[in-house]
Amino acid sequence: MSEEVRVLHIISTLVSGGVQSVVLNYAAAVKPYGVVFDYVVQGKGNPEIEQACLKSGSRIYYLPQMTKHPIRFIFELRKLLRVHREYRILHTHHNFLNFIPLFSAFLTKTPVRISHSHMAVKKGTKFKSAIRAMGRWLILRLGNEFWACSKEAWFSLYGRLSQKAYILHNSVDKEIYMFKDNERNEYRRNVGVNTTDFVCICVATLSERKNQTFLIEIIKELPSFFKLLLVGDGAIRPQLIDFAKEIGVDDRVLFLGDRDDVSALLSAADCFVLPSKAEGLPVSIVEAEMNGLPCVISDCISREVDFTGKVWFEPIDGHGINTWKERLLQIEASHYEHVSPSREVIASSGYDISVEGKKLAQKYKELLEK
Repeated sequence: MSEEVRVLHIISTLVSGGVQSVVLNYAAAVKPYGVVFDYVVQGKGNPEIEQACLKSGSRIYYLPQMTKHPIRFIFELRKLLRVHREYRILHTHHNFLNFIPLFSAFLTKTPVRISHSHMAVKKGTKFKSAIRAMGRWLILRLGNEFWACSKEAWFSLYGRLSQKAYILHNSVDKEIYMFKDNERNEYRRNVGVNTTDFVCICVATLSERKNQTFLIEIIKELPSFFKLLLVGDGAIRPQLIDFAKEIGVDDRVLFLGDRDDVSALLSAADCFVLPSKAEGLPVSIVEAEMNGLPCVISDCISREVDFTGKVWFEPIDGHGINTWKERLLQIEASHYEHVSPSREVIASSGYDISVEGKKLAQKYKELLEK
């Protein structure tokens, strides 16, 4: 039996959604191949998720928040890596801040130091651009593996071509997210929408970056049988609730909070929407495509996410609201059949976790053999 490989992942906290979902999906997928994920986190996360990780054999280390205490973080991570020499791979998921954990790994001569980009950011102010350039410069010198969820996210963080470029898709378990007709009407009743309603769903943290305010404005412009399900929670939830009341659509915008039944809610919907201002390659879109939903998403999101041919990339500035309104009306009038893509399409997409998990486990082992 081959030796177990333990990979130390650097994330913010263990919660549902976003980068964490991607990491946790792969954690389950690589374990049958002798790879175990352990986690450095910077605060308490979801207790149920943390307990599930511990029960699966993972370890969790709590370190100071790197954005507030970068020097303490560097020294405590260095100490951890010196004590636990079994960690020959460090894999960090903090985009332009990846240089902070990479510095600790560089100091301890950790053999494999992976920087992972999860976001494609637009050009900002000169100051922000200078800060990002410094982060990029440090990452390229302290790391020795440079990964991303998409080509756009790769170029955003690393800025130039490299033989070390590696794209790890945000893959999901196809069996979980396949459309289930028996759940559709049940869940529509549960959340309070009619069988004749056209239901748009957005699965994302409630935040300025995810831009749910834009969706609420669009619902105002659409016929009354259009309903919006907002799945997720976040700091701006009170403002969004107040805004929906202010413009008179609070009966058509349903705030469902964090849920562990997203796959069933997708089966209950008619269209997935995500008007983000900046993204890498959101796993929520992959989940929606696995379910067979047409998707209308921001044009800042990588085209690589479209593997079904039912994804529309629309602008969110200028006349964006009218564009989205017309697109959603077109989709509603087209009566798309709600059915998951074929297994052949899924297998060739690069988003099937059962296929990609095996590849990732092999990739880690190959890196240790170099």
